[in-house]
Amino acid sequence: MNARTFNRRPAHACKCLGAILLLSLAFPAIAEPLFSPAAAPAPTAAQNKPKFLIGFDAQPITNFAKIKAIGGNALHRYENGPQKNVTLKEWVTAAEQAGLYSIIQGSAADAQGVDLATLPKTVVAISQDDEPDLNRWPYRGDEAAKAKANAWLYSPEDAPHKSIQGYTRPEILQERFDRWKKQTQLPIIVNFAGPSINSGWYKPDLAWHQGYIKASDLQGFDLYPKNANGDGGHLYWPANVMDKINAAGGKCKDAYIECAFGGGAFKRGPTAAEQSVLTWSLVGHGARGLWYFPQRVNPPFSYWALTPENEAAAKTDIANIFKYADLIDGGKLTVVQTPKVQNSNYTAPGGKLIWPDTEVFTWELNGDKLVVSVDYDDPKPPVLTYTGSNRFGAPAAAPAATPGSAGPRTMPPLPTAKPALVTPTPRATMSLEAKVELLTSQLAAANARADAMAKNISELSAKVAALEQKLARTPAPPSAK
Repeated sequence: MNARTFNRRPAHACKCLGAILLLSLAFPAIAEPLFSPAAAPAPTAAQNKPKFLIGFDAQPITNFAKIKAIGGNALHRYENGPQKNVTLKEWVTAAEQAGLYSIIQGSAADAQGVDLATLPKTVVAISQDDEPDLNRWPYRGDEAAKAKANAWLYSPEDAPHKSIQGYTRPEILQERFDRWKKQTQLPIIVNFAGPSINSGWYKPDLAWHQGYIKASDLQGFDLYPKNANGDGGHLYWPANVMDKINAAGGKCKDAYIECAFGGGAFKRGPTAAEQSVLTWSLVGHGARGLWYFPQRVNPPFSYWALTPENEAAAKTDIANIFKYADLIDGGKLTVVQTPKVQNSNYTAPGGKLIWPDTEVFTWELNGDKLVVSVDYDDPKPPVLTYTGSNRFGAPAAAPAATPGSAGPRTMPPLPTAKPALVTPTPRATMSLEAKVELLTSQLAAANARADAMAKNISELSAKVAALEQKLARTPAPPSAK
């Protein structure tokens, strides 16, 4: 995940939100397992995993207990911790001990000399490097940097289209795909930058993503409407990206969920209700891997920037998805959209794009029925209605609305003077390595606060000195006579 996925000008942010409207009101049931590689793999735990993987992106070991407490069962992307000293093997071993499935970056295994065949069975997929469809061309770099970048990025001169200059060359991903497949039969997934797909100018065939699709078994994406566009960001956009990838021949079953404010110049984070709308919208459009992105990426960085309201909403949604997993994954799905409204914040070539106001998803299986209603135009906690044999039970109730989760829906930044520390796992259950990581994280936070205080003192001293110089240069007033 890259901060640039958030940080798009409104027109450019929407540029990736390609506008393919659902022309049908019914969608086929998706009964296929989440991770099903093209060839039958050797027996692994991945074949026995749950129908949904729901977790968090790039989290340190000290946050594993928090993820379990919320109800998550998985992790996406290895993270080497605040001190950058946790190895891939240490991380996946800790995940296995915590009872969490994981998806790890193949390039991290390459860099640390880890044979993919030796990974724990709780590792269920290998990922390509994140977001190959972002412009990483070093415009302000020196010529040597540009020459080096040209080996793996489309230069402005040889890009198939000016809009994709700086994208990673597909042959880089293909070489890795072929090599990794010799080590493991786990599926290989690539995660796209949603804004690079969901655009009115980008044709439905996704021609410039086909090389990436070929170099992967599965695809995912991230897109954060509220951080990028604030109130102008439409909650239907991520579902639209998923539909567009699948319509172009992809196999997209993974999606990131916007759940926190990214800080800095980003507009705002989603409310708890908006987060739940995004979650159930993606489930209704076929997502079986759901990945919350909880980081505050702008200073002060935080691995976990969810508000209590967003955290409570995630816990409720995760519980209900797992409760009805068999019904959702194996049931017949129908979708009804009403009505379609114009989005005045986004003009595509050829005119305005339109998005549905609401969607109602209905899953039916052996006399059991689950109906989920989402409102994109006036977001409220999705309404879940279950009827039937009662073998699944009643849905968990949505958390009560509190100030900050409704109304103007502004998401204030975290305090800059004293970054919030992650609530630690009880020390009695922490390993020595986890304790060391926690203490070093706390020390780093204390040092950051001390540095900020020193900077403030220095700036204040400079202002005082400037004022003293100004006073010294000011002539004395004439004496009174």
